[in-house]
Amino acid sequence: MHSRHAVRLGTMFVLATATSVMFAGCASEPQKDPSYLLIELVPALTASQVPKAVRIVISNEATSALIASLCVNIEGTQGTASASFVLRRDVGKPAADRISVEVTAFDTIAGLETVDPGKEFACPGTLPPELGEKRKVSLDFCEAEARTLVFHVGALCCDGGGGGAGGSGTCGCVPGFVCGVGLTSAGKACGPSECCSESISSCALDI
Repeated sequence: MHSRHAVRLGTMFVLATATSVMFAGCASEPQKDPSYLLIELVPALTASQVPKAVRIVISNEATSALIASLCVNIEGTQGTASASFVLRRDVGKPAADRISVEVTAFDTIAGLETVDPGKEFACPGTLPPELGEKRKVSLDFCEAEARTLVFHVGALCCDGGGGGAGGSGTCGCVPGFVCGVGLTSAGKACGPSECCSESISSCALDI
């Protein structure tokens, strides 16, 4: 079971799990609908060790300025969305301005035990060893539309296809690709064992 909460940060909203914290930003007179990105966190079917928690870092791609950082309990069934959050681009703000979303998986993080699956908790000052590599993608917003992007958390890519490293039993993706998030070259949602481009046009994503 997963739920969402809201954190408002100026030109966009970050919506995820339990509590709601609002930071006022400059309002613009509505002329059309805002843009939304629903990001789902799914413990990957291909994960060799199933993660129970993630840290999410959202940044402005052009300036590297931090937009939001949060930790989430993602304990749940592999292959099933266990948590989600929504990014909202306010009306009047350029939908083409890009952000980066980075998801780091962990076996556990201090504070995880204080919340139910699908809920956010305060990230500790010191983090334990990561499970696998960080998953980081760059994306924009689709003007006045809502789109969905799935992170297969803990995904393992070893088949060499779609930008995979392949060969000699190695696992991973070549530069410019990321495992288990984004879109395949055929425009389909990236699977839990596929390498997909780390740069995404959100208008190509599923609604």
